[in-house]
Amino acid sequence: MSALASTAAEQMRRLLHVMSVDPAAIQSHASCVTSMHLATVEQDNSECAQGSFRCSCFGRKTVHGFVIWFTVHFPNDIILSTSPYERETHWEQSVLYIPPVHVEQDTVISGKLWIRKGEVYHRFLDIELDYQIDNGENRKMKFKMKD
Repeated sequence: MSALASTAAEQMRRLLHVMSVDPAAIQSHASCVTSMHLATVEQDNSECAQGSFRCSCFGRKTVHGFVIWFTVHFPNDIILSTSPYERETHWEQSVLYIPPVHVEQDTVISGKLWIRKGEVYHRFLDIELDYQIDNGENRKMKFKMKD
């Protein structure tokens, strides 16, 4: 089975994985990628959520991916969050696996993220990730949500 390990890892890195993430597995503070006012957002702007991020890592670890979630602020201070730090919801979190990378305390991971409705299945998401570690090589990845 070891002959299939690299192929299996490559396949894992093509998909968006919806799952619950243990907060202890998070290796940096959260970074808000984008913010929308849903009452006034125009359809063109709702087709693609995009933005930049910058995170400083905690300690000496191996990073295996990015965890993304959303938070909605409703009137009367009602908040719905799918953060791993909040009460679990059926939406859980989305995990984007990357090739493992070793980081040290305060290693900076920065980049851009684009979230679009799926080209084939409009209820699913397609995500593009463009990131770099400590201003190093630019890495680009694409992820598709499956059922």
